[in-house]
Amino acid sequence: MKDERKTKGQLIEELTMLRRQVAELQGFASERVQVEDALKESESRLRQIIDLVPHMIFVKDWDGRFILTNKAVAEAYGTTVEKLTGTRHSEHHKDEAELKHMLNDDQEVISEGVPKFIPEETFVDAIGKRRVLQTIKIPFSMSGIDQPAVLGVALDITDRLRAEEERRRLEARIQQARKQESLAALASGIAHDFHELVTNILDNAALARAMRSPEGRELLGNIERAARRAADLTNQMFVYAGEVRFEVCALFPNRLVEDMAHVLDAIVSSKAELRYDLSSESLPILADPGRLRQVVMNLVTNASEALGDEPGSITVSTGLVDAGREYLDSAYIDDDLPEGRYAFIEVTDSGQGMDAAEQAKMFDPVFSRKFAEGGLGLAAVLGVVRGHKGTIKVDSAPGRGTTIRVLFPTPPPVPFGSGSG
Repeated sequence: MKDERKTKGQLIEELTMLRRQVAELQGFASERVQVEDALKESESRLRQIIDLVPHMIFVKDWDGRFILTNKAVAEAYGTTVEKLTGTRHSEHHKDEAELKHMLNDDQEVISEGVPKFIPEETFVDAIGKRRVLQTIKIPFSMSGIDQPAVLGVALDITDRLRAEEERRRLEARIQQARKQESLAALASGIAHDFHELVTNILDNAALARAMRSPEGRELLGNIERAARRAADLTNQMFVYAGEVRFEVCALFPNRLVEDMAHVLDAIVSSKAELRYDLSSESLPILADPGRLRQVVMNLVTNASEALGDEPGSITVSTGLVDAGREYLDSAYIDDDLPEGRYAFIEVTDSGQGMDAAEQAKMFDPVFSRKFAEGGLGLAAVLGVVRGHKGTIKVDSAPGRGTTIRVLFPTPPPVPFGSGSG
């Protein structure tokens, strides 16, 4: 009986111990549940935080598999965080060259164990927009993930770069406008003084010719011709300075070019082939015919000079263009011109072309590879076009020739039946 009671006591002790162990296990399980809940809550908060960050945040393994991403990355690839996580980068990136470059950077960071800063890298997002990113990548390890990974944070700097480029462009245009204003003031002052001198020379030459011998009259005739060329130059300086009133009428640019063909053929280099590409679609513009002829002659003369002694081609074109805000903002003259339909005359040469530095000063009165006799060349073109409320577009590069397009606004159509009769 004694041994039997002892056995029962042992059983009771063992049962008590088991109950204690079960209680401890239950406590451990409860603590684990609490830890897991806390971990899930922490992960949820982390997810909320990184999704609120506008920058792209991601963690990828050696093979380019997304272990962690935020909403900004998922939206860039046109998907969700849930669908993106666990997939390879190659499943979402379109440009193989860009993808290879990015993965090489990832593997370099993982293998060398040092951070890497990429000042600019580009990719095309899900809607076809090309983005420019500034990215920092560092070696990274996560609990539960045995293999090494890379953590990246990418800042989209596309809009910033565009704004900086716009700021530089506006600053350049402001500087150009200031330079043009100062040059116009200088041209005006010189023209006034020079006009008085030329007038005195002509008046005195006319008096002297009436009093001198025949030989003297011939020399005075040469003086008068030189003075008249100087007077023409003075008049062009007035045009550049905006001090000349234009006698405008309605004219068609293609007809004006057709009428000038025989003159233009005579002024180009003998080695140049002069071509015409005149649009059948045309609208009239309000312009001074004489000044517009001067524009065409100066453009063709400039194109011929660009060819030099080398054979080449010059093409004179006309047409119409619907000019929007972006198109007009990229033109040379920044006078806040209205959007709309513009008629243009364009001269293209196959010459040596110009670099950015030459283009920046090509309309200065002092700029020319070879001055045309008695003219200010492109500076006079600028004055005429500005006076007609037009603008100029230039397309040139070294070794690629030059295209200069002058644009003039077309008057609005008159509604049918609006006449007074």
